[in-house]
Amino acid sequence: MSNEECTGFVWFRFLLRRTFVIVSDTVCYKGGNAAMTISISLPDTLRDFLEEEMQELGHESLGECAAFLLQQSQQIKPPRRTLEVKGQTYRLTRLTDSQENELGMSSIAIKGSFGLQNNLNLAETYAVCRHLFGERGGGFDDWKGDFAFPLALDVPRAARRPAYLFRVLNYRGGVKHELYKLVDPDDERLENPVYYPPDTAEFSREEIDDFTGFFVGFLEGYFESVKNWWKDRFLLAVESNLILYGFDGQRFFTRRFDSPNRFRKTRVTLAKDLPAPGYYSRHGIGRNQSTSERNGIRTSFESVDKTPGLSRRHAEA
Repeated sequence: MSNEECTGFVWFRFLLRRTFVIVSDTVCYKGGNAAMTISISLPDTLRDFLEEEMQELGHESLGECAAFLLQQSQQIKPPRRTLEVKGQTYRLTRLTDSQENELGMSSIAIKGSFGLQNNLNLAETYAVCRHLFGERGGGFDDWKGDFAFPLALDVPRAARRPAYLFRVLNYRGGVKHELYKLVDPDDERLENPVYYPPDTAEFSREEIDDFTGFFVGFLEGYFESVKNWWKDRFLLAVESNLILYGFDGQRFFTRRFDSPNRFRKTRVTLAKDLPAPGYYSRHGIGRNQSTSERNGIRTSFESVDKTPGLSRRHAEA
């Protein structure tokens, strides 16, 4: 079990300075480059002991400690998730904005909006995606949305690694899932930026629908854990649809307005207590006004242009 595949579970530093991962009743031991998984039954007394240890270290719970250490691990390697869907193995790896730009310039959009029904609201979707894949990227139209998570997608029958770009983004009042196939730089289809049908031999329409549906369910299931320990307050907005959403310290909320004036006034009021999130960087530094931009610092992994090449070529009306 790799480091990134163990993430999302509970990490703690044991007495002999060995690192373990608690996965329900499974312990994953990381020793140097080796790893082994041992199935055990954890007594309630041990669980209570671990809770006390985490609280002494300043974490309110094991879940909160897991989130903190997951964030630290993401500073070293990009977040990655492996999903098993109907016997097929797919791997999603987080991209920086600049990586998305580079790959997006040699990609074609696959037909279909993939806007499946999502039982999570915008705030909940942002929170679980941030936990799983790191902070939001900048590849979105900031009039029509306020987050995007660009992911490289490996599919079983594709010779190319990665083979696709998979984007999860806030678009107006909902969440869209966009799919782009990576092609050679001299591919003639790049000159005609329209939506193309799936490559049936590589990733069929049925498989795309199965994968996307599974991914949506995966987010919903994972949020059931995230909601129990989430503490980070935030505020995001969709100006085109007069929507404010975020977490106020107690609950996730989505508020819709009929009046632009009320929307603006409420946004100003909420922003006094609820910060806007930063942006993803490979070094784990959230890019926002109060840190890197205010100090004139930009890491080498961050993109100067917020809008990826693929979004420019396949712009929404």
